[in-house]
Amino acid sequence: EIKAARSALPFPVLFEDNYVIVIDKPAGIATSSIDGSANIYEIVTGSLKKLSKGTVRAYVVHRLDKEVSGVLLFAKSYDTLNIIKESWNETEKHYYALVEAIPEKTEGTVKGWLIEDKSQKVHTTFERPGAKYAITHYKTIKTFDNYALLDVRTETGRKNQIRVHLSDMHCPIIGDRKYGASADFIRRIRLHAYSL
Repeated sequence: EIKAARSALPFPVLFEDNYVIVIDKPAGIATSSIDGSANIYEIVTGSLKKLSKGTVRAYVVHRLDKEVSGVLLFAKSYDTLNIIKESWNETEKHYYALVEAIPEKTEGTVKGWLIEDKSQKVHTTFERPGAKYAITHYKTIKTFDNYALLDVRTETGRKNQIRVHLSDMHCPIIGDRKYGASADFIRRIRLHAYSL
């Protein structure tokens, strides 16, 4: 049985067995990268390989945006990855989002087509080649002044989906200047994946 020594990783390990490892991803570091910059996947794989003398590595099941923190799951084998992927659509994914303004309805669903432009910004669009359909559910947990804490559940896992959908509701995530948040707060996106 190979387990990554909790002390060997620079972030909390939430769960680990012979098949998966689940970590609490800090904000500011990518899940994985193609340009070789620091990323969570390389750190986790490096730790697993070292402890297993090269027999175990991590496999990316899903991603969180670089600026987003929270629950991130990796498989420890290709077979496990495929088993998880088969039921991934049924997996409930919840986030806390701290937003500017208070949603008109205390809970609701945002649906629509999203497309990424050349500058890597995602926009709402219409059904067309390259566009992907996205569904986001939200519920208001608490409001204070002109801010709200939302429980967000995604039915689809599109890039920047929550950020775009909340911005479309005129409730951008605090600190998310890319999607219309005020510059009053430090540029750090208040979005946390808390449950999987």
